[in-house]
Amino acid sequence: MGSHRSKKLGITEGYWAGLSEDRRIMWKFFSRALTFVGALAVSKTGVNYIDWLIAASATVFSFLLIESQRSYTRYSVGLRKKLIRVSVALVATSVLFAGGIYFSQAAFFALASTYTSMPPSSLGGEYSEFKHVLYVLMFVCAGGVAIVRVFRQLDVMGLIYHLPRQQMIRLLVHKECKLEGFPRFACFELGVIVAAICYSGVVASLISGLLEIVRIAVDAAGVS
Repeated sequence: MGSHRSKKLGITEGYWAGLSEDRRIMWKFFSRALTFVGALAVSKTGVNYIDWLIAASATVFSFLLIESQRSYTRYSVGLRKKLIRVSVALVATSVLFAGGIYFSQAAFFALASTYTSMPPSSLGGEYSEFKHVLYVLMFVCAGGVAIVRVFRQLDVMGLIYHLPRQQMIRLLVHKECKLEGFPRFACFELGVIVAAICYSGVVASLISGLLEIVRIAVDAAGVS
């Protein structure tokens, strides 16, 4: 019976249950403040509301994952399932979001570099502008097909979506990780916090690059 119940415990629930209320409130304050300040410190997109949104999202996610594992068996069965589903979905979609932006930027710069290195097209004569637009569209279509093929061959979806999702299922559903004692408890919770902070920095950097691409495109359209 005890073994059956232990399988239902949250990852950090065993250790958390033994802490006094004083130590709990101090640790909660420390962990949440560390997450928000750390995420805000590394989120530098140049747009304040985006930086604050990234920091707030990282804080909410780390709070959800950490808090749900501290008192897992106290929740109803329905709420436990919802918490697990939301946590798994958040991690999977977060990695997918960052990976999607990264590979989109890589594809964009690869196409741009290839196009600028190509010899200029000799499409003069009548309807030269139309021919040039058609030439660019053909290049973009061919480049898009090539990018999709590379995307599939490298199994990018497996790397940025399926793998993180599977690992979260192993962690939260199968509960292969059992933590006892303060060092392991702290490693897990600080690990979640550091991961959230690092993710914030990565996303901020990717969004900064995306905003720069948009600015260049707008400037180029204005000049033309």
